[in-house]
Amino acid sequence: MILFAFLGIFSAYYRVLAKEAFKCAFGLSEGCSTNLDKRFKIKVVAKLSRISPMLAKFTLRNFKVISYCFVVLVLLLTSYLGYAGYNFYRYGNCNGPGSGEFCMFDINAKYSSITSCNADTGDAKCNGLNEGLFVKTGSGRKVYLFYSYNCNKSKDVYYKLKALQKSHNLSIVYVPIPTINNTILNQLSYCVFKIDGMKRFDEYNNLMFQKANKLAIGKSINSLALIKTLSSKGFNIEKYSNCLNSEIFNNQSKNLKLLSIPGTPIVYIKYKDLILLGDKPKRVYELNIW
Repeated sequence: MILFAFLGIFSAYYRVLAKEAFKCAFGLSEGCSTNLDKRFKIKVVAKLSRISPMLAKFTLRNFKVISYCFVVLVLLLTSYLGYAGYNFYRYGNCNGPGSGEFCMFDINAKYSSITSCNADTGDAKCNGLNEGLFVKTGSGRKVYLFYSYNCNKSKDVYYKLKALQKSHNLSIVYVPIPTINNTILNQLSYCVFKIDGMKRFDEYNNLMFQKANKLAIGKSINSLALIKTLSSKGFNIEKYSNCLNSEIFNNQSKNLKLLSIPGTPIVYIKYKDLILLGDKPKRVYELNIW
C-alpha cells in the first residue's frame, strides 16, 4: 500500500492500486477478494520473464522478501523526504544550516549558492569576529552579514535583513569581504557611516550595490568614475581622506584572516552559532533569528 501510494504521486494507474490496497488493508473491502497481491505478482513475473526467465523464477520464489525490501526502501525514502522538506523550509537547504550541498527542492542552488570572492576554501567559520572593527546598527538579536558589493545575491540578502530590522529587534554587523578590486569601496562604507551616519551609509550601500561592477577595471577601481558616481549623490570623497588612512582597516584585515569566508553572501546568527549560506527566503531568516 505504501509503495503504491508513493508511486501514485507520479501515475494514475498506481493511484487506483493504492486505493484498492488501502481498502484491503483496513477491511473496507469485504474479504479482500481482489487478490491484488497475486495479480501484481503475476504481472511482475510475466514482464520479467520476457527479459530473463532466471530472474523471473528468482522473483517468484522470493516475492515476499522482495516486497518487504521495497516497503523498507519506500519508508526510508519517505523519512528522507520528510527530513529534507523540514530542512528546506527551516534552513533553505535539504541538508541543514551551513550546507551548500545538492538539494532536490533547490536543483539550481538558488537559495544556497555563494559567490567565491576570495581565496578561502572549505567550510565557513564566522565565530571570532571583532565587532568593534565593523559597522554595527540596531539592537536585539545579532547577526553578521558577510557581503560584497560586486558578488551576486549580497544585495538581496542586505535588503531582506534591512526590512526585518524595521519590523523586529535586530542588530546587524556589516562585514564587507575584500575582493581583488573592491577594497576602497569597503573602506569608504565604514568612513561614510562614521562621519555621516546611518542614513548616508544606507544610501552609499544602495549606490554601490548598483554601481560596483561598473566601476571595476580588471583588478582595480576606476578612480575618476568612482569620484563622479559618489559626487552625483552628494558624497565628497575628500571628506573621508583622514578616515581612509586609519589603522582600523589593517586591523579589519587581520581579524578577517582568523575566519574562513569562502564566499558571499553569508549570514551568521551569533547566539545560535548558526551559518546560513546564500540568499535564503525571508522566512528562513525570521524562523532562525527569533
